[in-house]
Amino acid sequence: MRLYGEIFKTVNASEAFAGARCDFFPCGGGYFQGVKTLGYFSAERVVLVFKRADIEVLGQDLSVVKYCEGDLQLSGKIRAVSIIEGSER
Repeated sequence: MRLYGEIFKTVNASEAFAGARCDFFPCGGGYFQGVKTLGYFSAERVVLVFKRADIEVLGQDLSVVKYCEGDLQLSGKIRAVSIIEGSER
């Protein structure tokens, strides 16, 4: 996607994000790249462990559709995505 390339030119994406990307639809599912492992999973809360930080996803009826080679797809209704305080590495 060219747009990603242009956006990430303005920041040092290789250091700041280390291959991590989060794309989601509010009240819909999401696709996450660069996931190292799942730190926690329930139908209302998912913790995704990335190289630089842990991400918390809150919602309803969350389920893992796909998890392969660092790519993870969630279905359900995503209500919020945030970095867990103190997890930055």
